[in-house]
Amino acid sequence: MVNAVNRKKIIILTGIAAGLLLAAAAVWYFFICESEEAAIRRTFSEAQALIRKNGEKQPLAEAGDFRGLQKLAAETVTISGGNRYASGEFRTEDLLRMFIQGRKFLQSLSVEIHEMEIRIAEDGQSASVSFSLAVSGRLAREKESFRDFFDCRASLTKRGHGDWILIGVTLEPVIRRHNS
Repeated sequence: MVNAVNRKKIIILTGIAAGLLLAAAAVWYFFICESEEAAIRRTFSEAQALIRKNGEKQPLAEAGDFRGLQKLAAETVTISGGNRYASGEFRTEDLLRMFIQGRKFLQSLSVEIHEMEIRIAEDGQSASVSFSLAVSGRLAREKESFRDFFDCRASLTKRGHGDWILIGVTLEPVIRRHNS
């Protein structure tokens, strides 16, 4: 038999438990559950980190970078824009092979993304991203540095488990400036 005092304790404890559950749900939704825009920005940040090169990397570390880059792109990626040699539809493996070959000639490489504008389709399964890209680095043998700028538009699609992957990119050169 539950007396009035025990009933009041049960009601208070039930209220506290419900309040804690609501608070936990709110924290999860607002702080843990990532928005689609934040997920897309994270994808670009991961790519920036994986592309970066500063000095010589160990082969296993580079292999990990390349596997990470491969996970950020679809099986085939369409590239268009200013460079006629790098325009067309490419398998991701072929793009990585070209990237590995080009990276051998660089002592350092970094990319910076600015002015990113994200437009997510109403169905939430595709997105278009416009941004400015600065690519800078230093050639390995000549010690010549470079910094190139591009206006870019990228097309992304959402994988079944919620990750955004690159399916196409258009690169338009803006300025080409070499520094020695």
